[in-house]
Amino acid sequence: MVLCEDETEALVKICVVYQGLEVKLYEFVKPNKVVEDYRTQTTGVSAEDLDGVTCSLADLQIVLGFGLRKKGAPHNCVDDACTAKKLVLVRFRQT
Repeated sequence: MVLCEDETEALVKICVVYQGLEVKLYEFVKPNKVVEDYRTQTTGVSAEDLDGVTCSLADLQIVLGFGLRKKGAPHNCVDDACTAKKLVLVRFRQT
């Protein structure tokens, strides 16, 4: 997550790992707001990493089949845990 100019956060990178630590999705995500702080020391992401990125949060929600967090909600670890659980449940339904 990066800090945007309006003091909200935006997703800029996502990784989905399935059973056996198999990486199923690893994508940079184009934020829909101006980024103020890439938090590179924590995220490992810089402005250059997002050059040419076209994948949006809406694109990810279509691929995953659900929203990653409620619109306007701040980032928190509870949302992360719920999203991880949803991903596991989606995987079980596919098998």
